[in-house]
Amino acid sequence: MMNHLMESVESLLIVFGLRILWMLPESFVRELACLVGWALSETLRSRRRIIEQNLRIAFGPDLSPSRIAHIRQQCWINICLTAAEVLRFPCRSVKYLRGIRMEGMEHLENSLSGGRGAILVTAHLGNWELVGAWLAQRVPFGVIARPLNQKPLARLLDDLRAQMGMTVFAKKSALKGVLSFLRRGGLVAFMLDQHAGRQSVTVPFFGQPAKTVTSVAMLAVRTGAAVHLGYTWRTPDGGIHARVHPAFQTESTGDLEHDILEATAQYTLAIETAIREHPEGWLWMHRRWRKPKPAGIQKKAPKSGQK
Repeated sequence: MMNHLMESVESLLIVFGLRILWMLPESFVRELACLVGWALSETLRSRRRIIEQNLRIAFGPDLSPSRIAHIRQQCWINICLTAAEVLRFPCRSVKYLRGIRMEGMEHLENSLSGGRGAILVTAHLGNWELVGAWLAQRVPFGVIARPLNQKPLARLLDDLRAQMGMTVFAKKSALKGVLSFLRRGGLVAFMLDQHAGRQSVTVPFFGQPAKTVTSVAMLAVRTGAAVHLGYTWRTPDGGIHARVHPAFQTESTGDLEHDILEATAQYTLAIETAIREHPEGWLWMHRRWRKPKPAGIQKKAPKSGQK
């Protein structure tokens, strides 16, 4: 009863906050988002340590303190700008979508014309949500989403994505829906830049072992869908630029485990390259590298009594 009451109060506060946010001028919201991002970069010490550790893992000890500070501040500012833009999408959709510059859409269109659907591997880089909305206006577009722990916020994000035209698949039960979506000629996006759990392979990411989901490689084998790299970044004038690359070229050796490992390593390297080009826009506060293990598929250990 108490939990339900608290969720109701949280929902009311969110609705009230959104109404205020929608009424504010765009320039003020952007300045406020930048200020909040800068403040978070300076005050959240635990995340600050993670960001600095990640940057040293990725770029080595030669990265200067001033460069580290700049990337740390900019990645927080990007998160706050992204949040503000997504929350204001219902009242600013036309302006936001017109401001997106896309390169390489023809690569997706060519793959989708084959009738097998297509898969977009991407990262938490730039404003990935708005570019998803841009794509959803042009092709059937689905995303794999991990629900937020806060139910009111999770419902809000689901509603916003629905308004953007996206089909959302819950991560834990996505397989059947994604297979059907691809077979109907849809485009499905996967975030491949986060630490993975049970069904994963360990592949190099910035030269360090990183557990990465195998879903994309497995789906590509099972459906024949082409896999593309796509990513986005912010331009100095405040715009959003996006790029889609031609489909990955992978070879089948007949060894499924080997092919999945090689394909996932190829996708991960491509994402690394995109992040190297635009490091200020990535989610450096995420603990990407944890307890390194030898390269290969990480399988769930059998329960006690099983062989």
